Amino acid sequence: MGTAVNERDTEEEGGGRRWAGRLALVALGALLVPVLLEVALRLAGYGHPTSFLLPYKRDGERVWVDNQFFGYRFFPPQATRTAQPLVVPAAKAPDEYRVVVLGESAAMGDPLPDFGLPRVLEVVLAERLPGRRVRVINAAMTAINSHVVREIARELPRLQPDAVVVYLGNNEVIGPYGPGTVLRAFAASGAWVRGSVLFSRTRLAQVLGRGRRVAAGEPEGWGGMAMFLKQELPWQDPRLAHVYGNFGHNLESILRLGRAGGARVVVSTVAVSRRDCPPLGSRNGWSPAGDALWEKGLRAEQAEEFDAAISSYEALLKLDDGSAELHYRLARCMEQRGRDADAELHYIAACDRDTLRFRADTRINELVRRAARREKVDFVDAVKALRHVPDADVFVDHVHFSLAGNVRLARLLADALAPAPAGAVPLEDEVRRCAEALAFTPWDQLEQVETIRERMEHPPFNRQREAAARVAALRATERALAEKARTLSRDATQALFARAMERRPDDWTLLAHRGGRRFEEGDVAGAAQDLAAAVAAVP
Repeated sequence: MGTAVNERDTEEEGGGRRWAGRLALVALGALLVPVLLEVALRLAGYGHPTSFLLPYKRDGERVWVDNQFFGYRFFPPQATRTAQPLVVPAAKAPDEYRVVVLGESAAMGDPLPDFGLPRVLEVVLAERLPGRRVRVINAAMTAINSHVVREIARELPRLQPDAVVVYLGNNEVIGPYGPGTVLRAFAASGAWVRGSVLFSRTRLAQVLGRGRRVAAGEPEGWGGMAMFLKQELPWQDPRLAHVYGNFGHNLESILRLGRAGGARVVVSTVAVSRRDCPPLGSRNGWSPAGDALWEKGLRAEQAEEFDAAISSYEALLKLDDGSAELHYRLARCMEQRGRDADAELHYIAACDRDTLRFRADTRINELVRRAARREKVDFVDAVKALRHVPDADVFVDHVHFSLAGNVRLARLLADALAPAPAGAVPLEDEVRRCAEALAFTPWDQLEQVETIRERMEHPPFNRQREAAARVAALRATERALAEKARTLSRDATQALFARAMERRPDDWTLLAHRGGRRFEEGDVAGAAQDLAAAVAAVP
């Protein structure tokens, strides 16, 4: 009997092993099929490269160039965003000091990247590092967030940076995989996002993505901030906890990736316009008692009875403090009564409660501070440093910098990398130097104002408080700049470019800029010469 039992046990064990073997084969097959498909797609030459940088040979010299298809991994092709054109020699010169700037549109230099943070920082550092060839590499992109920046940071060793600057945090909600995006489905799990980003490197992902887009229908193109109007999130939305968790994890990884190659890493808090940028979206709606207080406060504010308005608004806050507009109106009234410190707190609260979350909030900047401490990297607190500077002296809109604003931020970052000697250049002189070095003409000022005015005429800006007055002021500035630009002779403009190119003879961006200006002035032959030289410099 014992023998029969033993035989039965042996049979069951054998059957179990056979089933385990079969399951293992099925699992192996399931893994093998996509691998074989991936290999076949690559051998067939299907798809496009997925890295941020691509190798290239320019006149026999090995260089790294930007991959214009990189954004396809995170955006629908018709609405994809691209990096600024870059060409970086693979061989780094002994006297070269390289800095890589990582971030989103504010770091990239929107609306005019030719005069953005990387370009300005290059000028400022060159003044402070005589005898070194300073190269600041613009690796920032519009509309991305930390999920994408982390992927770009993996390629830092190719660029051999001496320093890495990270200015990041405005797009965590509305960027890829965020809960306010229209670009990719929201994902709460950081592990799932990282897996999705890893899979996006494959050709198989390109095939599946194409099929999904055909089935769902592709957007006609990039629609700017108006694309996100239906993506409002109240400040206590539970999905924000996942956003903050993912941002903190990604940022710490980015800082570690920057340090891994021996580069000095500088991370900054993200400054935004609060006073001059009313909420882009606000959750308003109260109980009947709250409605009465709201109407009472509005009437008092309109009548410039600011103490009465403050009283009504503060009473309403005790019932519900979730309205961005309520905090903003209270801040304005307190400012009218000279209560600037109290007003500042409510401007901050208004930004934090904005339901269209295009600006870094308090929690994002707390996570930046924490990441700097944990990873022991250099830290710049731009929010604190610019706290008492009027928004109009820093920003052109909600987050993007004017030339003077870029100079202010560049000086803060440069202080961490190469502190200015005693008797530092006054700010006004540094702004003038940067404008001259980059050939920032009245025509460029006019283009910048026109671009911002056009944005302000569309959602969500045209729904803001005092939107019409802001647009009218911009139009008046346009008229003044147009008159100033028209009085600038062709000779004066070209003399400005000549001085700039004497300082920066290898700057192909200046060549392209001068070519464009020459064309506008009717100098077609000169324009063709400049533009051909710029094209030759940029594959």
